[in-house]
Amino acid sequence: EGRVLLTTSNKLLLRKDCPPGAYYIDPLQLETCLCHILVLHGIILRPANFLARCVVCNGSIVEVVDNDELRNEVLKANNNYTGNMDGIKAIYSCDFCLQAYWWSNEPGSSSS
Repeated sequence: EGRVLLTTSNKLLLRKDCPPGAYYIDPLQLETCLCHILVLHGIILRPANFLARCVVCNGSIVEVVDNDELRNEVLKANNNYTGNMDGIKAIYSCDFCLQAYWWSNEPGSSSS
């Protein structure tokens, strides 16, 4: 699939079954290491694509229509969220498995 393995484990890289294309990321120099990987592979970061794939099923993530009733239904159905809705500006869900994503300052938020 053309994937790259990033790891903070030196031991993993020394294993004979470590896949080619694996890279060590020094946690103390994280930003430098990630910049090197991005330049090496010609990757251009586009913030519009940051929330593009579902972590559950790899489906596409779309914004839920700005309808309070639908937003409440999605949050309760997917995450059993019963907290305050006031701090939640946008809600997204996977177009395949319907996993919900949102950001707020409360525990249980996608940003937590």
